[in-house]
Amino acid sequence: MTNFFNYRIDSSLEEIKLNKNVQKIEAEAFAGCKLFTTLTSNQKLTDIDKTSFNNSGLNLIYGYKDTYTQTYAQDNNIPFIDIEEQVVPEIFVGDVNGDGKVNIQDLMNLMYYISGMTDLNENLRANADINKDGKINIQDLMRLMYYISGKITEL
Repeated sequence: MTNFFNYRIDSSLEEIKLNKNVQKIEAEAFAGCKLFTTLTSNQKLTDIDKTSFNNSGLNLIYGYKDTYTQTYAQDNNIPFIDIEEQVVPEIFVGDVNGDGKVNIQDLMNLMYYISGMTDLNENLRANADINKDGKINIQDLMRLMYYISGKITEL
């Protein structure tokens, strides 16, 4: 089991995307993280301590329908968005997090996906296949890195 704890010391934390193996968020894990606003959960999360987000700025949770995360969001009056119903209207190559921009956050999301630490929905997987070879791998990651760093100008 993978747990999150001691992030309360990082006051600059804005967003967390849980690794696909995290099952529990420990007491006060994000307490006091005032800039922290968005949690993206996984399907395995089964426990969030009632003090995990004390005095944090959490105001939006992305997760999977009919999971513990959805129940937690509803019980705590936090808006919940079903990851699988989230619509990305068109393929936007390189936009791996669906925010309409291509930047370092997309590079990190792609790295997490390739390493197996997170999942992507179908639309975001299409955006992550940078070289359009039908596979999402290190070649896509490198091309995205070159684009973000300015070494290439087109994806």
